[in-house]
Amino acid sequence: MSSPLITIDHNAHISEAAEMMSSKKLRKLAVSENGKIVGIITSTDLVNQLAK
Repeated sequence: MSSPLITIDHNAHISEAAEMMSSKKLRKLAVSENGKIVGIITSTDLVNQLAK
């Protein structure tokens, strides 16, 4: 896990998540809503979604 925890807002576009993960060399990115972690996006999730 990276420290500090890097998060993205639940309303962010998938391309923002992809750019953040690429620039910071992350394979997993925590998704937050109102300061709470509500999920995780993985690099596999991005590939599957962008391939559609």
